[in-house]
Amino acid sequence: MNCSCIRGRYNFSINYFDTNSFLYRDFSDWMIEGNYTIPETYLLDILVPCEKKFKTFEVKTNELNRFGKEQLGCVVDGIYCFSCNSCGNQYTKNVLISNKLECCLRNAKIQYGDDKGLFEKIKEVERHLEQAKCLVEFGSIESANSQFEIAEKKLNNLKCDCSPCQ
Repeated sequence: MNCSCIRGRYNFSINYFDTNSFLYRDFSDWMIEGNYTIPETYLLDILVPCEKKFKTFEVKTNELNRFGKEQLGCVVDGIYCFSCNSCGNQYTKNVLISNKLECCLRNAKIQYGDDKGLFEKIKEVERHLEQAKCLVEFGSIESANSQFEIAEKKLNNLKCDCSPCQ
């Protein structure tokens, strides 16, 4: 049997485990015809917003992979770059990870849910965050960073108690 390659579509999902870690799950389009078998693991490079160099990890293909401070050095909100090489092809994908900001937004809804004016401001933060995620998906990293910074600033202006999110 031959080891499989990614067939042009590198894909994965990110889920939040808590505010200090996230889960990575591969959903790439792997070759499975003939004698190909999907590898059990592959090397994944991750660039964290608070670091200047990629870190390399061996990830399991058909399982959840947890990343936290122990692996990455820090887990902060921001744009993460994920990159892997498959059969000589380099695949890269950027993702906005915002688990702390989203936790603060949920907490703000609890704090200010009855105040229609403040609730509208919370919705505005959510719109900027969603726009930032869309911009990352379409490769507009600078614009995404700008929208994310606006969301953070507007949330900070609400003076929410984000202590449960640390």
